[in-house]
Amino acid sequence: YAAVGVHPNDAADWGPAALDELRRLAEDPKVVAIGEIGLDDYWQRTPRELQEQAFRQQLDLAAELGLPVVVHVRDADPQNRPAMRRTLEILAAWQQSLAVRAPHLAERPGVLHSFSGDLEDARRAAAAHFYVGITGPVTFKKADVLRQVAANLAVDRLLIETDAPFL
Repeated sequence: YAAVGVHPNDAADWGPAALDELRRLAEDPKVVAIGEIGLDDYWQRTPRELQEQAFRQQLDLAAELGLPVVVHVRDADPQNRPAMRRTLEILAAWQQSLAVRAPHLAERPGVLHSFSGDLEDARRAAAAHFYVGITGPVTFKKADVLRQVAANLAVDRLLIETDAPFL
């Protein structure tokens, strides 16, 4: 099974042709999600405005198709986390709109893949019915914040996942 999407680092190429191609690819019954989509401040390969445009339009496509999303969010500064805050704002508004647009998706809209926020961020994601994906970095020596998330977030909101071969 597969997810299809344009990663935020590749969003500079985003446009109507990319959206049409994703729609075409998503017609395959083995496509079960739209992703990885989101915001990335770490690599700064694509201006934030383009990342947000691609992110929002792919969220709209997911709602149209009734598919959950796999969300990528990475900040350059793990203490400040502007990408995480903005991602959670966008997702909360999108999830609320699903009650009208795609009610069956509203309770299971997707996952924040390889989550890198803190417990407050995780609780905000869970309040919007998202799963929080925990990957290999939870085992890193200095990953106390991620271990706090894993230990304190409701177990029904945690998703144990891989990001092989990287994490």
